[in-house]
Amino acid sequence: MDYSLFYYTYSTIAQTLAGAFGFLIAAVLYQRQALSSRLSSVAELLESKPDLASIEKDRLRNLKIREEWVEYLRIARELRFGPRGTRSGETEIEELFERFQEDVDKLSSISKRFQWSLVFTGVTITACFILMPLTNKSVIGNPYLAGFFLIVTVAVAIANLWTYYCLLRSKAR
Repeated sequence: MDYSLFYYTYSTIAQTLAGAFGFLIAAVLYQRQALSSRLSSVAELLESKPDLASIEKDRLRNLKIREEWVEYLRIARELRFGPRGTRSGETEIEELFERFQEDVDKLSSISKRFQWSLVFTGVTITACFILMPLTNKSVIGNPYLAGFFLIVTVAVAIANLWTYYCLLRSKAR
């Protein structure tokens, strides 16, 4: 049996995942930038309301600069509506808060799934690098065992690509 087949397959899997992950990074950064831009726009609308004191506006601006959107939303809601919730006649502002919350949730979801993809990709590529030199006649002399490792690695690589697809599919609307 020609064990170079295993070596080249592991090498190809690692290279393919690295290239696809590079593309995924660009796409996720674009999505995050679009969402952050939209969040900043909504934040500007919220901050432009005349009934906020300048110290409150400065506090919100600092959170916006650091892109701490969850905290920004919590404080903005508290400043705008108080602990009891929406005042009557505030439906326009409440709609802004709802849009803001949706975007914050989407940004959080993208970040979590991207981190999962990063870990999953790193583990798969590391496995490829470890298994590459091990699948020769002197280390794993059993072709069935070498084939088993190869099939598992290919299945995991396909699962990696599926996570990429799911992340790319969740566009910033």
